[in-house]
Amino acid sequence: MALRVGGLEGLQKLINSKNIGSIELSTGLQVSGTFTRVIEHNGKPVYFQTTGKTALASREKELVGHGTQNHPDGFGSPVGRLKSINLAIEDMGPRDLRAYDIYEGEQVNFEFEGGI
Repeated sequence: MALRVGGLEGLQKLINSKNIGSIELSTGLQVSGTFTRVIEHNGKPVYFQTTGKTALASREKELVGHGTQNHPDGFGSPVGRLKSINLAIEDMGPRDLRAYDIYEGEQVNFEFEGGI
């Protein structure tokens, strides 16, 4: 099965298929596994979950330390924008990150749109 449908519709079709599949996020992160859950807010996915062996990749290459042996029970992640911030994290530069008190090596709590 191959789909070029993204967003909530694509995730729901993948979940309903009960087959192993892959999604690609706007950051380029690719997640492959059996998708079992999506949480939506205002018609958009705000969280997804896989169950069982899952691998993460970028540009069709598995990320070191993120193969199925590292995610044998699944993987979940919020998606979308941070609450009250109009700039996506992946588009932030060093100055933007500092403006929102996001510093490398320090603990940060993120609240995403949709309450995640």
